[in-house]
Amino acid sequence: MYGAVWDNTSFYFILTSIISIMCLSITCIYWKGKSHFPDCSKSSEAAPSKPIGIKKPLDIVKKLAEELPQEVKVLEKKVEAEQLEAIYKLMQNHGQFGSTTMDDMQDQLKLYGF
Repeated sequence: MYGAVWDNTSFYFILTSIISIMCLSITCIYWKGKSHFPDCSKSSEAAPSKPIGIKKPLDIVKKLAEELPQEVKVLEKKVEAEQLEAIYKLMQNHGQFGSTTMDDMQDQLKLYGF
């Protein structure tokens, strides 16, 4: 019964299994329970929770958008309208997308936050 299992097992499988076990053992011996993460503390009372200063990408985009000069905002809207018009014309030329109107496309863009 056990002979059939070992007949189908390759030498490379056994070798890689032994090497993996050795690497895991060496890693466990090396670490010996050390914490290599500076934020981790043994007690939650020792370190009060404080924000770590990571901002969400959407917050960064909103802040940058507020700081843009008015000319850049107008230019950005103009380029966006031109790109949307080019996409609309491409969709109309192919005819695979059914009867899509410009308002439908703008509604779709609003769903994704554009």
